Amino acid sequence: MISQLRRRFGQEPERTRTGESEAWLEDCRRREVTALWREGCIAAGLCDHIPTASGWTSAVPRIGTIVRTGDPTVFTVRLRPGQLAADVLAAAPRLLAAMGMSELRVSDLAPMWVRVTLLAGAVSRAEPEGPAPSVLHHLRPHGTRLAA
Repeated sequence: MISQLRRRFGQEPERTRTGESEAWLEDCRRREVTALWREGCIAAGLCDHIPTASGWTSAVPRIGTIVRTGDPTVFTVRLRPGQLAADVLAAAPRLLAAMGMSELRVSDLAPMWVRVTLLAGAVSRAEPEGPAPSVLHHLRPHGTRLAA
């Protein structure tokens, strides 16, 4: 009974069919990308803090469609009013740290919509250099940056 409830509410994969198990794993990956994106946006200051009856909430740029999970992870984002793709690029170091990735690319799709590509890349222990380029950001462990 408990295992049926867990399967019903998405807490346990269906073990009898491979396709359903893979779909469950993909759903978990999508939820993880969404949660990490939200945390990263809050940490990077890409959110608006909105007062509600029960306290404050944070409104972040919302993921529209997750095109691909894995490496690279590709998804579309609807920006908050007044935000630009350059704002996402400026927040890239914090977003990358929150999402555990090493490279972020942002391209305009339509007004208020951007396409975000995240790459895991190879881990490097290079010494910090000058600021990262404005169109492509690299972040390595311990906050070191590499130019493209």
